[in-house]
Amino acid sequence: MAVDPYHGKIHVVEWYNNRVQVFSGAGEFLNTTVKGHPNSFYNAADVAINFEGNLFVVDSGLHRVQVFDPNYNFLYEFGCFGTDNGTIREPSGIAFDKEGNLVIADRNNQRVQVLTPRGGYIRKFKCVGLQPHDGPWSVATDWNNGNIYASTTGYPRGFLRVFTERGVLLRSIGAEGDSALDSSLWAPFGVTVDAESNVIVVDEFNHKVKIFDRDGKFLRILEGAKLNHPRQVILDADGRLIISNSGVHEIQIWE
Repeated sequence: MAVDPYHGKIHVVEWYNNRVQVFSGAGEFLNTTVKGHPNSFYNAADVAINFEGNLFVVDSGLHRVQVFDPNYNFLYEFGCFGTDNGTIREPSGIAFDKEGNLVIADRNNQRVQVLTPRGGYIRKFKCVGLQPHDGPWSVATDWNNGNIYASTTGYPRGFLRVFTERGVLLRSIGAEGDSALDSSLWAPFGVTVDAESNVIVVDEFNHKVKIFDRDGKFLRILEGAKLNHPRQVILDADGRLIISNSGVHEIQIWE
């Protein structure tokens, strides 16, 4: 999901319907559906919006990123299947860093890549979960300090990896080893960072949203949330929390 910085519109990616749907900040459907170019997406996984209002959609099954202007006209695409620098295999998450570059969860290459908005290669770093094949699912950036967060999901638990902007591993969140603990993570997917550098992550199989401070200390669980396999979480400009509750096909907005 992503919120555009100018109008507050909420953009929701649908993996199985292969489209991006657009809603107002109040949740009203705006009758706008982005379906990809030239025909469609194949497992659309995530979306991010830059300062110009352009949409960057992760087209996971076709190993590419498609880019659209603020009126949802197709602009260009980049990426292809591979293991070389700048190529991607089933990417699943995308975010912008404070320099305006793209941070991509290159899931089946078990790495995070940093690319220019045109897809030019900048750097990469390894990112795995409990098992060597558990690559990153989602990414977020902290514009206060440049840190990059990447969620990794695997049995019997997942981690949230924290890296510097250059890709140096700082710590792992949720690695205590017992997925029943509040501070542990079973299946972390979507992640976002608030203005105070607190980290908000959805723990899908525990059906919870968990909040940690900038140093990885567990703070709390989002109270009162009735969640069924939450998948993504974002913040809008007003600090409202927007959660995709995928098990019941709904979006929740929290003040």
